[in-house]
Amino acid sequence: MRMDDNAVQDIVTNTDYRVDFTYDRTKIIYTRYKQGSKNPETFTYDWKNGVSQKLGQNQAYKRIFLNENVYVGFDDTGYKEVDLSSGKERELFTYKEFPSRLSRFVANVSENGVVTNPDSMTISKDRNHIFMVFALGQNNEGIYRYSLQDDKNDELIVRAEEILQYSLLNNGDIMLNGRVNGTSGIFLYDSSNKEYKMLKKGDFLGFEWDESRSRLAYMQMLDEQRSKNELHVAYLRNDILQSDTIIYRNIQSFYKLTWLEDSLFVGGSTLDSSEIYRFTFKVW
Repeated sequence: MRMDDNAVQDIVTNTDYRVDFTYDRTKIIYTRYKQGSKNPETFTYDWKNGVSQKLGQNQAYKRIFLNENVYVGFDDTGYKEVDLSSGKERELFTYKEFPSRLSRFVANVSENGVVTNPDSMTISKDRNHIFMVFALGQNNEGIYRYSLQDDKNDELIVRAEEILQYSLLNNGDIMLNGRVNGTSGIFLYDSSNKEYKMLKKGDFLGFEWDESRSRLAYMQMLDEQRSKNELHVAYLRNDILQSDTIIYRNIQSFYKLTWLEDSLFVGGSTLDSSEIYRFTFKVW
């Protein structure tokens, strides 16, 4: 979609739902299925010149780029580091291997009792660690830090009853949407003191920081109804949400928040239609 005229251009059909950005954000990577074939093919698409290029690397479901050529990806077997320039792959760990790594921090971990969430994968600012949410069963989740350099630097960062979303802050703390000690809300986890502070109680559909990690947008669900919600923008100062302001209400079937400089984009959809909202916070 071109922002100057809101014209929408179809890129490709019959794709998987996952789309990832390359490191420099000039291309997207997507997976599509040929008609009559169950084997997916992976492509990059450069939206400046409209050129697609087929990749010969593994069929990753989720990718996070470490630099211009290397990404960490998840496929059906586990997590790999892939170099697009050379085609080399390095297996990080499989589903079967993860419980043994986790057992150093959690007692009585069974091979079939751990589930990792690839959609939760993110990367540290220094590009040396990846983070992901894992579940040991109902009401028992955590965030694991995996070292890309040395497994001795792995760490179990956070434990909670439910982790719906999290974000790494510039000072090493973690913001978390989920349930802690029986209470649902948005929490700030102090990594130094290893303790939680509740920022706001309630049920939330998601949150997103701007690039500077100074301005926060979040969607609060009311009366346990997804269609009844409030979109807020606030600042986190001194571990408190300040200037917390409702800017919109009742976006249907909220899906995603994302910032681009001073603009906040919110995607919403129903069975019949999809919408994208843009809120601009810059004085022209």
